[in-house]
Amino acid sequence: MAQRSPRTNGRTQGKPASLGALLVVLAALCWGLSGGIGGILISEGWSPTVVSLYRGLIGLVCVLIWLALRPAGSGMTSPRLWFWSVIAGIGVAGNFSFYFLSIAEGSVAVAATLMYSAPVFVYWHPSRSDSKGRRCSNGQQSQR
Repeated sequence: MAQRSPRTNGRTQGKPASLGALLVVLAALCWGLSGGIGGILISEGWSPTVVSLYRGLIGLVCVLIWLALRPAGSGMTSPRLWFWSVIAGIGVAGNFSFYFLSIAEGSVAVAATLMYSAPVFVYWHPSRSDSKGRRCSNGQQSQR
């Protein structure tokens, strides 16, 4: 049996639904500004790795503040959570670094376009085609 979300009259677990929407809008605004601000800092002579370091540190500080304000149920005592948090942190650090390196070598527009089109490149990877370039489903070789 499927579990239902605990929603009642636009409220989730006693909190106004508008708070969640506000936080999503704030996160989108901060993410959108970070590329432009990073481009400005890089054009002023900052290293892309320094820009990505500061972006990561600011994000870490925000997460630590959030956890300090809402410690209940955070899962901070779980070794599995810590393991996956470290893996995710390495991935995010690589994402930030390569994003700002691409801004330094090209532009914000090129970096953002490549970042958002990455799933298409993964989907159209050559391993999904046979030797003649024909598309194969699920990586299977074509029978033609």
